[in-house]
Amino acid sequence: MKLSTPEPHVVANTTQEPRPAWTSSLRTWFFSWEMYLVIVVAGLLRLYRINTTEFDDDQAAVFRMAHDAVSHGMLVATSNIASIGIYNPPAIIYCFMLPAAFSADPLWGAVMVGVLMTISVLLTYIFVRRYYGRGAATIAALLYAVATRPIFYSRFIWNQNLLPLFTMLFFFALFRGVVERKKGWLAPAIFLLGILVQLHASSVMLIFPLGLTLLLAPKTLRFRDFVFSAIGLLVAYFPYILWEVSTHFIDVNVLLTVTKQPVLVDDKVWTFYELFLSPYDFTQDPVAHSLLGPLVHRLKWVLPTMITLLGAGALTALFSVFWPQSSAKKSEQTRTKTPLWMSARNYLMEFRATPYRCGLVVLLIWQIAPLLLLIRHSIGLYVHYMIILMPGPFIFIGLLFAKNVVWNGRRDLWLRVGRYGLYAVACLCVIAQLVGSTAGMLDLARGNFSDTALSSPYYSDLNSLQAALRMADQVAQQHHFKRVYVSYDSATQASLRYLSEQMHTPTTVFDSNRCAILPGTGPAVMLVGPYTSFTDALLQHFANAKIVARPKRLSGAPFKLYIVQPIQAQTSDQGRFGNDLQLLDSVVHPFSFNSSHWLVTRWRMLRSAQPADQKLYKYNLTQNHGYNVCSLTSMQAGDQLLFAVKASTKNDQTALTVRINAFEQNPESIKYGPISFATYRSITSAERPLPTKTGGTDTIPIASS
Repeated sequence: MKLSTPEPHVVANTTQEPRPAWTSSLRTWFFSWEMYLVIVVAGLLRLYRINTTEFDDDQAAVFRMAHDAVSHGMLVATSNIASIGIYNPPAIIYCFMLPAAFSADPLWGAVMVGVLMTISVLLTYIFVRRYYGRGAATIAALLYAVATRPIFYSRFIWNQNLLPLFTMLFFFALFRGVVERKKGWLAPAIFLLGILVQLHASSVMLIFPLGLTLLLAPKTLRFRDFVFSAIGLLVAYFPYILWEVSTHFIDVNVLLTVTKQPVLVDDKVWTFYELFLSPYDFTQDPVAHSLLGPLVHRLKWVLPTMITLLGAGALTALFSVFWPQSSAKKSEQTRTKTPLWMSARNYLMEFRATPYRCGLVVLLIWQIAPLLLLIRHSIGLYVHYMIILMPGPFIFIGLLFAKNVVWNGRRDLWLRVGRYGLYAVACLCVIAQLVGSTAGMLDLARGNFSDTALSSPYYSDLNSLQAALRMADQVAQQHHFKRVYVSYDSATQASLRYLSEQMHTPTTVFDSNRCAILPGTGPAVMLVGPYTSFTDALLQHFANAKIVARPKRLSGAPFKLYIVQPIQAQTSDQGRFGNDLQLLDSVVHPFSFNSSHWLVTRWRMLRSAQPADQKLYKYNLTQNHGYNVCSLTSMQAGDQLLFAVKASTKNDQTALTVRINAFEQNPESIKYGPISFATYRSITSAERPLPTKTGGTDTIPIASS
C-alpha cells in the first residue's frame, strides 16, 4: 500500500449504506503498519525507565494534591503556583486524581503522562492522515515521536506537559467546523481551550485559530452552541471562580501587576522554538561521559535542515492558501472590471468555500501569531512556553511532503528524483533525531548529566528518593529503631515530606536550614540530603553519628544515612518555655562551619505532635543576632532540637537572650455549605509566644560557654 496520497478533500457522506465503507476504512487503518511503528517508537522513548522521572517541588505538589483530594473526598479549587506568582486553576489536579485513586506512588502519575503523550503522537498521525494524507501523517508523526524536547516534557509530572494532547483534540474540533463544515464543534473547542488555559496560561494564544475558525465557518454555528460553550466553561472554571471570589481576585491583581513591567524585545522565543526541532539541547554542554557528547558534532546538520523543511512547509501552506490553482485561471480582465470592495468580498466568499485553504490558514495562525506576539514580552520567557505550539512544526513538514506528492505526481524524471530525494532527507532527519533523542533519554535515565545544571538548585529523581527512604526504613527495622529522621532543603522539601508518609517506621522530616532534630534517647536513623553539609557538621559536633550507607542518586552527590546517638546533657529548670521546650546545657555553643561562625543552643522537646497532611510545626527563635525558624512534620517528646544562629565575629561568645514563638502551617480549604475545596495555599497560624517558667517575661538569658 502506498504511503503517498493526493491532496484530500473532505466531503459529506451521501451513501445510503455507509457501513461497508466505514468497515473498509477501519480495516485500512488497522493494517497501516507505520501507525504501529509510530506508537512503539513514541511509547518506548517516553516510558523507558520512567521510574527515573524528575520529582521536585512542582511534581510533588501536584501529585500530593491529587492524592489528598482523593483520600479525603474533596474537590479542588487551585493547583500549584505559576512562575509569575498566580495560583494555577485545578485542571491538572483532576487529571492526576485517576492514578492517585489507585496508588499513592507518584510513579503512576509519570506513567500516565508518558502514555497520554504517546496518545498525542497517535492523534497527530490520525489528524494529518485524515486531512492531508498517509505520507504526510507518517512523516509528521515520526518526527514528533522522536523529537528530543517533546520526549523530555513527556517523562515527568508537570502542568504544561499535557498540553499537546489537548491541543490536538482542540484542532480536531476546529477542523470539524472549518474543514468538514459540520455543526456542534464550538462547545467542545471552547471547553478544550478552557482546559488548555488551565494547564498553562500560554494557551490563551490559541484564541487566534479559534477566532479565525469562527470567521471562516459561520454557517456551522447555532445559538445553542454558544449556550453549551458557556455552560462548559462555567463547569470547568467553577471551583477556580469560587477561589478568586474568596480571595478578592488576588490572582487577577498579580497578573495585572506583572503585565505592567517594562517590555523587552528579543529573539528568545525563536531560540526556544528551535530547541523543539533540534536533536539535542544546544543551550547546554553534555557532560564528558555522556552518550550524547560524541554525537553532537555529527548531528549539527539536523537543526538547519529541520528549519529549512519547516520553512518550506510553511511557504507551501502559504502558497496553497493565497495562490490556489483556481486563482491562476482567472483572467486579468475579470479582475480589473471588478471594484476593489467587491473583489475583497468575492475573495472572502471564495476562500470560505474552499475548506482545504481554510484549514491551512488556521494551522498557520496557530504557529505564527504566538511567535510574533512573544517577540515583545513583559514577563520572562521559558522554553516550556513553546509546548503549546507542538506538534505544529512537524505537521507543516508533513504538509510539505503531501504537496510534494501532488506537484511531482507526473512522470518527469527529474521531478521524481527530487521527490524521492526529499523523502530521503526526511528519513535521515527521523533517524538522526532518533539517535539524538535516544542518547539524550538514556543519559537522563542513567544519570549522565550535571544535577545542578539541569535544574535549580539541583535535579532529583523519583527512584533515588524512594530508594534512599526505603534504605532508611530497612535499617531502622533491622536495628529495631523506633524513629527515622529526614532532613530536607529547598529542592526536596515537598518530595521528601510526601514520600516519607509511605514509610513503615514513624518519621520526622525537618528543615535543614540552621536547625536539626536528634533523638532524645536511644539511637535512630537519620537521612541527610546530598548538599546539606551544615546538618552533617552539626551531627559531628552534637551527636555520636556514624555513616552506615551512602544511598546513590542518579547524578550528583549521594545521600548520607547515619545512625545517630544523642549526647546526653543536663536540663535547666530556668531555661524552659512552657510545655514545649526546655534548654539543655544552659550555655551557648560556638560552632564554625565553612569560614562562618555560629552560636548553637540545644533544647529538649516536651510535647509530641503527630504528622498530618501538609502540616508543619514551626518554632521561631529570636535572639539579639536575628532569628531562625525550624519546621517539623511531627514532634516526639524527649527529642533534641538544635538551633544555630550566626555570630557577628569569630570571638563572639556573648550570652544570648532568646524568645521562642510557636506556630503551625496548615493547608487552606474554602467551604461553601457542606462542600470543601482544597487549595495549594497554606494558612500560617498566629505566632504564640512561649511563656517562661516565671511567666513574667517571654525571654530567657543563656550564658556563653
